[in-house]
Amino acid sequence: MNQIKIVEQLGVNQSTISRELKRNFSDRGNRVKQENNKAIKRQKKALSCTVMTLDTIEYITSKLKEKWSPEQITGRLKSGIEKTIKVSHETIYKFIWEDKKQGYDLYKLLRRKAKKYNSRSREKLAGRGYIMYRIGIEDRRTVVDERTRVGDPEIDLVIGKGHSGAIVTIVERLTR
Repeated sequence: MNQIKIVEQLGVNQSTISRELKRNFSDRGNRVKQENNKAIKRQKKALSCTVMTLDTIEYITSKLKEKWSPEQITGRLKSGIEKTIKVSHETIYKFIWEDKKQGYDLYKLLRRKAKKYNSRSREKLAGRGYIMYRIGIEDRRTVVDERTRVGDPEIDLVIGKGHSGAIVTIVERLTR
């Protein structure tokens, strides 16, 4: 079957089918049995979840007390030093947040002390990419759009890489 017929039959996006075909393609070409075996192995691996045993929890807690990050703990485990435990940093974070929900304080052992990242959103009054007292094009008065009077400038600002320089352009809308 070609990809279009497979898409119609399964009712999924064509890029999904294309990606799966590429992923399962063997060295000898398109071999259905080998492709199916690869897909089944990946599916089993994805469905196998990490069980947090008491030993795993003790190991993670001890490393957190030593001020290790979950990424460092996982890196140590992947390097083969502690081959008996296999856990990802996401699983460690999930465990820490579950612990916090239950009223415990394992999250306090994290380096950042579970502080939230300060986003630089437009709602804030300052930050990178925010211009104080800026009036957007969508908010300007209709008389400015008509270009019937002198004295309505259009100003543009371009800041260079690493804030090394800047260009300001000011164009009067009626006279240009």
